[in-house]
Amino acid sequence: MRYRHANCTRFLRLLRLAFCGTRLLAAAALPAPLSDTVVP
Repeated sequence: MRYRHANCTRFLRLLRLAFCGTRLLAAAALPAPLSDTVVP
C-alpha cells in the first residue's frame, strides 16, 4: 500500500514537472514568433 502510494506521488510529481516544463517552454517559445508576426 505504501509502495503504491509512493509510486503514485512520484508519478504525480513527474506529471506536474512535465506540465510546468512544457508550459515554461511554450512561454519561452511563443512570444518570439508572436512578436515577430505582430511587429515586423
